[in-house]
Amino acid sequence: MSTDPARTVGVQAQADTTHPTPMASGAELLPALLELTYEVLGIRCEPGENFFDHGDSLAAAQLCSVGARRYGWTITPRDVFAWESFALLAGVIERDEADRQAAAAAHGG
Repeated sequence: MSTDPARTVGVQAQADTTHPTPMASGAELLPALLELTYEVLGIRCEPGENFFDHGDSLAAAQLCSVGARRYGWTITPRDVFAWESFALLAGVIERDEADRQAAAAAHGG
């Protein structure tokens, strides 16, 4: 019995999204956020730009969903709207990640 390579790749990609890869610092978060934005919108954005200069609420929801699956981020489309630049949004993600790690450490996780 042979394995369909396309199915194998799809299974691997799915497996990769079930265990989010945590981002260690703001220096890594911003490039990851900008790369996800490129995947969602198809255009390269600068750190000081606002997501809604290029995308809409549906694209923001997609960005949040992909970020959650890939990295475990907990941002919402409301966060994307509230923070006026990608750099500020990356700071929120970093703060949330630090809070989550501190809570896990406090609970022995």
